[in-house]
Amino acid sequence: MRPRVVRRSQPPPKAPAAKPAKRAAAPPVEWPKVDRTLAQRRAAQQKRLGAAGADYAVAEAERDQAEQVLDAHQHRIADLQADVDRLNDQLEETRQALRDARKHLPRLQRAFHQATRNAAAIRKRRDTEQQRLNTLEH
Repeated sequence: MRPRVVRRSQPPPKAPAAKPAKRAAAPPVEWPKVDRTLAQRRAAQQKRLGAAGADYAVAEAERDQAEQVLDAHQHRIADLQADVDRLNDQLEETRQALRDARKHLPRLQRAFHQATRNAAAIRKRRDTEQQRLNTLEH
């Protein structure tokens, strides 16, 4: 809302200097009324300024709060990204360990089967030696 502009009436045009006696008297300006109107407009403007200041304070508080929420959210995103990066690194290490384990699996299976055959052969030899001992004792 724009304040109304108070226009002061123009003084009447000056009459030629030759006729000072015939000069019409200007209507008296009511300065107290103009001053009162100006004071009312100033008071109204001060009131609007106060309301705008209060609105600005509320808006700034809301902005500060939004900034804090945004900052917290950005920190949360950074933390989550760090977690993802760490877990991706760990996943890659685990995948590499799995590849290595799978690569060694056939060799380890062959070693297991060889150890099983060796154990069977030695068990057979032990059983044979046990039988021979039993025969000597009878």
